[in-house]
Amino acid sequence: MSTGSIAHRSAKYYQSTMKLIILLSNLLLVTNVSAMGSQKSKNNLSHYETDLIHEAINSVVSKEKYNIRPEKLNFTITSIQDPKYFFHSNFKLTSLLTFRKKYCIRVNPQVFAYSISQDALIGVISHELIHTEDYDTHGILNTGIKYFQNRVKYERTTDIKAVFKGFGEELIEYKTFQQQVLTPEVLKEKRKYYLTIEEVDFLIDKIQKKKNLDQFYKALIKKTPRNLEQMIELWNKLK
Repeated sequence: MSTGSIAHRSAKYYQSTMKLIILLSNLLLVTNVSAMGSQKSKNNLSHYETDLIHEAINSVVSKEKYNIRPEKLNFTITSIQDPKYFFHSNFKLTSLLTFRKKYCIRVNPQVFAYSISQDALIGVISHELIHTEDYDTHGILNTGIKYFQNRVKYERTTDIKAVFKGFGEELIEYKTFQQQVLTPEVLKEKRKYYLTIEEVDFLIDKIQKKKNLDQFYKALIKKTPRNLEQMIELWNKLK
C-alpha cells in the first residue's frame, strides 16, 4: 500500500472520528425540556426532592411497560444548573467506553421552586424514560442519529409512546404545569416539538374506546402527525 493511500485513509478515519465525537457531544443535550423565562432561583436538589424523583421513576416502571429497570441499570439523579432546562434523560460518557450501561435523569431544582405536582413529575419522567429505553435498546449512537435527523418526529413519537404506555393524564398534568411557568415564546416552540394537551386528550379518548388501537399506534409511529388536524385525519383513515 502506498504512502499516499495510507495518508488518505488516515485522514478519512480522522474526519469520521471527529464527526462521531461531535455527534456524541451534541447528544448529551438530547431531550432537553426548556424552562426559559424562569424567575425563581434554586440551585440544588434536596434529598427529599431526589426521593420524589425516584418515586416517580418507580411509579412509571412499575407498570411494566418499559424495557428498563432502575435496579438493572446504573441510574443516577443529578441536578441541572442551567436555568434553560427542566429535565433531560442522558447517559454517562463512560457508557461509550465500557460494557456497563450508565444512565442518568437530570433535573432542574427550579421545578420544585414552582411546586411541581407528583403527577406532573410522573408525566415528564414517563417521557424521559422512553429516551433512556431508546439508549438501552437501540444504542446511544443510533438514538442520537434519529434525534438529529428529525427532532420533531422523535420527540412527538416519544410523547405518543408515553400516552400509549398509560401516562396520558400525567403528561397533561406536566404540560399544564409548563403553561403556568413558561413564556409564550417557549410554549410556541414546545408546540412544534411535543404533543399539545389537545392532542394527548384526543389519544386518551381513542385509547379508551379500544378500537383499531394497534393500527392507529403503528400509523402514528410511522407517519407521526405534526398537529391535531393531521392526527384526526390519520384516525379517520382507519375507519
